[in-house]
Amino acid sequence: MAVLNDRIRLLIADDDRAYANIMRDYFNLLPEYEVCGCVYNGRDAMRMIESQDLDFVILDLAMPYYDGLFVTDGIDKMPLSRQPYVIMLSALPYNKAISRRLEENSRRYFMPKPISLECLHSHIIAEHNGEQVSEQRHHFPEAKLDLILGKMGLKPGTKGRSYIISATRLLDRDSELMHALGKELYVRIGERHLNVNSQTVEKNIRSAVKAAWEVDDGAAMKAVFAEYGIILNERPSNSIFLPNLLQIVRK
Repeated sequence: MAVLNDRIRLLIADDDRAYANIMRDYFNLLPEYEVCGCVYNGRDAMRMIESQDLDFVILDLAMPYYDGLFVTDGIDKMPLSRQPYVIMLSALPYNKAISRRLEENSRRYFMPKPISLECLHSHIIAEHNGEQVSEQRHHFPEAKLDLILGKMGLKPGTKGRSYIISATRLLDRDSELMHALGKELYVRIGERHLNVNSQTVEKNIRSAVKAAWEVDDGAAMKAVFAEYGIILNERPSNSIFLPNLLQIVRK
């Protein structure tokens, strides 16, 4: 697997200024990224993409001047040395037609809002490290995972939550990892998070599950799992929690 050597050059384009600025501030705090710009309309996005050597563009679908689809069509016509990977965000319901149109190009991806910034970060890192199952695009339900974790009490910013998100994505892409949590899964998660060691990954996932469980003696977590036919009688270990979380997300 590739390891991050240079910072990821990122452009943020969203006409919701407050949301765009929150994204900018979040990614500016992460050492993996260089935020090259934060713009609020499609025209400025086109200018930035043409003038900057970008790795990723977070692009809103509905923007003034040019919408996100117009911008992506424009990218295809630009004489760029390499195309940035575009993540299209939209508060509109998931649109299969738009998603298919975007993903005719392997460097396009559609994600519905709301989406946690941790999920967005996890997706970028996975793509940057080349973690794709095959050439056929695979939709991972980022928004559903974000919602489920929130219901369980694992709110954004919870220590270990980003490792759980990474674990769920990796398990979804490679089910064999379920049989090698300590030997391979935690190692791969650690590589994605600036070479954190596998013991730290394991400990932080376990601590996050424990903290959420202890808030209400597991009531919230039990309720979420029970909704999907999974009964918890005690706080789950990582080897129980992660595969069952994936099962819920896939349903």
